[in-house]
Amino acid sequence: TPDLFIRNGNTAISASFDIPTNFASTFAPSGQVNTWDYPAPGNDRYIGMLYDGLNTAREGAQTELIKPLTAGNPYQLDFYAFASRYASFTTAINGQVTIFLDTVASGSSGAPSSGAQLLGTYTVLNNQWSHITVPFTAASSSLQHLIIGADYPPPPATDTYIYVDNVALREVNAVNVQITNTVDDPTPQLGQTIHYSIDVCNQDSSPLS
Repeated sequence: TPDLFIRNGNTAISASFDIPTNFASTFAPSGQVNTWDYPAPGNDRYIGMLYDGLNTAREGAQTELIKPLTAGNPYQLDFYAFASRYASFTTAINGQVTIFLDTVASGSSGAPSSGAQLLGTYTVLNNQWSHITVPFTAASSSLQHLIIGADYPPPPATDTYIYVDNVALREVNAVNVQITNTVDDPTPQLGQTIHYSIDVCNQDSSPLS
């Protein structure tokens, strides 16, 4: 299971889950990991997940979408991720996250079902927030769950800790226009000058720019 960190919010439970100083941030050069947009107000939490190759432990986070995706429609996933070295590794390392959409909630193994759509594995830079952008087209209208999991870091590392902040999934609005081409004389004579008119009509309720 992932860890939830809250600025000045989890200290009653344990200072290990505070922001910017917590149990995993102690391995960062500054000893702290702030939210991706700090000091901007309003963002006071992030999650964290471990990949422990020595003990074969992998954490991830999942959420049920507000509504299923529409097959064939374009979408874009955006989030920020930060890789911190973990206790058993002594140098700064990059990490990785694997992302997929699924028709059912992921079980304890974190493995995708047969109906899942893999969005890919992405590198997370060490000791800094990386903006990860994932454009994709929905393969099915039954995809209702988003899963982001820590994955095996590049060699020689065996484990890493990944912070994740500000996850957003949105549909990319495709341009929906109707184009009509007309001519003033459909049967012109040889050498006759004719005039074309091209009309472009926005079929959406939102204005185009």
